[in-house]
Amino acid sequence: GEAARILGARLVAHVPLLLVLAWGGTRVVETAYRELSRPDDVTTPIAQRVLASVPEVIALVAITWLAGQIVGAVAARRVVLVGASVGGGLRAALAEVVRRPIQLLALFLVPTAAPVAVVVPTAAATASTWQRVRVAIAESAGAVEGLATVSLFVGLWLGGLVLVSMVCAWRAAAWTLDAEQRTFGVTPPTQPGDWSDAESSDNL
Repeated sequence: GEAARILGARLVAHVPLLLVLAWGGTRVVETAYRELSRPDDVTTPIAQRVLASVPEVIALVAITWLAGQIVGAVAARRVVLVGASVGGGLRAALAEVVRRPIQLLALFLVPTAAPVAVVVPTAAATASTWQRVRVAIAESAGAVEGLATVSLFVGLWLGGLVLVSMVCAWRAAAWTLDAEQRTFGVTPPTQPGDWSDAESSDNL
């Protein structure tokens, strides 16, 4: 039941994104058809021309996705920590967004930068190694060289998966810690036994 409520909260939080995708998909298809039938510029790639023609769609998709991620993350933790229903978790999440939007936005952006910092160099190194594997196979390299190249590729790929998993776990833990103790930003001393010399303390 708890897992179903978490999934429900996540899905409802992304309903605006689904609506924007349905509306934006129509715009993108119309723009792509126009560019294919009556192109104004044949030197620029069509994907770039289409995306440049619908900046409002890209902006709305990004905004609704970000909002859905934040509201869904807060609502899911309300479901787990206090046993809230789907509606109760979403209402609490919306109240949190209204009460402290800057803190929640920073809480989303800062941990999200870590997976990006891990994925980009790992993907680049893996892609480079894969090209070397293809060259080794095409040139019928020796068994030792081929085995070493494949082993390096597999090691980079598995290492990247481990790093991404660790960073994503840390990202989820940051949300849970904030939901439990409000440690992102100024938090009042509400934990029993905590020492504090001021009414507002602990700024992370």
